[in-house]
Amino acid sequence: MGTQKTHRSIIACCLVWLAISATSLHADDPFRDHVAPLLERKCMSCHNTDDHKGDFVLQTREDFMESGYVIAGKAMDSHLLELLTTSTSGGIPAMPRDGTPLTVEEINILRNWIDSGAEWPDGFELTQPIVDNFD
Repeated sequence: MGTQKTHRSIIACCLVWLAISATSLHADDPFRDHVAPLLERKCMSCHNTDDHKGDFVLQTREDFMESGYVIAGKAMDSHLLELLTTSTSGGIPAMPRDGTPLTVEEINILRNWIDSGAEWPDGFELTQPIVDNFD
């Protein structure tokens, strides 16, 4: 009986450890948690594989990096941040052209991600957000 309880305890501990480990695999993933949702919400409607305005597509890592808009590890040298922060004659940033400018917090998310190497998980593809509320 004591051996059975010990085995159950060991199995329970292993299951808890596995659950915690699986949760932590993506728990501290700035790209999945912050960057991807931001790019999908603010950029994908114009810069996808069908509608590649400005010859800029950001649906996949390859598309994004081949554009030359981002220099991994060097946010201040990345053209993307210049477009998102530099004011046009009207006093608003050049991008997003027809949308609300990114907030300081959103700019910092992108800046920090680029400065830390612009890591993009293999096989991860951005998707266009689905509009389900037209009010």
